[in-house]
Amino acid sequence: MKSNRVRFLLAVAATAAALTACTPAGTAAVVGGERISSAELNQNIEAVKREAAAINADLDAPEALPAKLPQVVLHYLVLIRQSEQLARRDGITVSESEIDQQIKRYEDAYQISFDQLAPRVGIPKARIRDFMRAQVIQNKVAPRLGITEQTTENEAMEKLDKALSEAAPVTWNPRYGKRVGLDGRFELPDRFGAADADGNEG
Repeated sequence: MKSNRVRFLLAVAATAAALTACTPAGTAAVVGGERISSAELNQNIEAVKREAAAINADLDAPEALPAKLPQVVLHYLVLIRQSEQLARRDGITVSESEIDQQIKRYEDAYQISFDQLAPRVGIPKARIRDFMRAQVIQNKVAPRLGITEQTTENEAMEKLDKALSEAAPVTWNPRYGKRVGLDGRFELPDRFGAADADGNEG
């Protein structure tokens, strides 16, 4: 799979990120008041590693991911929670058939089953339907934000980013750095590698 395809998939999953200097102990991020624990994050990271290894996907290859795996996985966990909170606020509902259709759209676009694609981009298989539900929610809110076929990708991401941030502001644990841009990339703190290696909070 070409790296630009992976970056595009990550780019369509816009998240809002407001970095502050403090999060509760054992917390990876707080999303609209909802805590994502370090334990939950680590469980999802380990799942991705196992699933990627099972299909011989090298997540350490250059350009395989836009950031370190822990940050990429956290990016998706935050996106899912933000989208759910946006849906609750705006009364958006999503059916199982709509999720199935969204999965099919990705599979048609990438010519690969999403079970095979997900580990390659840092999504645990157990969270596929949650991620796709988040995508459907964003698709449904897009027209309300003035996003049309004429809207550029960057403009659309900025509008979605703002809507998600307003519905569910995010506080990131500083050890994960600061997300920059709209493609899931992060600005890394110098101590990230050591913190990640021992699993302790920075």
